[in-house]
Amino acid sequence: MLPNIQTFQGLFPEIQIKLQHGSTPQILDKLVNGLIDIGIVHLPIDENQIKVTDYLSISSTFIVGKKYHELAKKPVSLEEMLKYPIISFSETSSSRRFLNQIFSRKGLEVKPDIEVGSVELLIECAKIGMGIAFVTKELVLKELSEGELIEVCLNEQIENRKIGLITRNEIPLSVAANNFFNHLVETSHY
Repeated sequence: MLPNIQTFQGLFPEIQIKLQHGSTPQILDKLVNGLIDIGIVHLPIDENQIKVTDYLSISSTFIVGKKYHELAKKPVSLEEMLKYPIISFSETSSSRRFLNQIFSRKGLEVKPDIEVGSVELLIECAKIGMGIAFVTKELVLKELSEGELIEVCLNEQIENRKIGLITRNEIPLSVAANNFFNHLVETSHY
């Protein structure tokens, strides 16, 4: 998303953009309470005060550091992965709910050994060999290509997830926020 922000700032240098990070529930809360104009969240969400616009499709994967390199050599089942430490976001995050769904479809329950609050920490924990991390693949392409991280060879496909832009239903965006929203939609790779 950062290149889209950079091109927007090139087009509209007078408009200030303030980025805030948070879980999907935190972003929804900020939007509903008028603290932010636009949110970018994992879908689906169930909130009637919110207008959702499809934005991106992302893929999720399991990654490890060199310590667990054997998990990349042959296909591994979800059941086998439970024998290793799992690193994930906290229970309230949409990524964690998605992870839980992946395992529950196979009749399995995942109980992460390590819960983190940021994607950077999740990636670092995997790099240093603390376990298997569940991440958005697009966020670790560089580390995967450089061999810092290794993708687990899972014996099944994980469906893509959708990312949406959210705004308040009843309250129109300011001219500046509307320009930014339109720029994001126009430059999305959905």
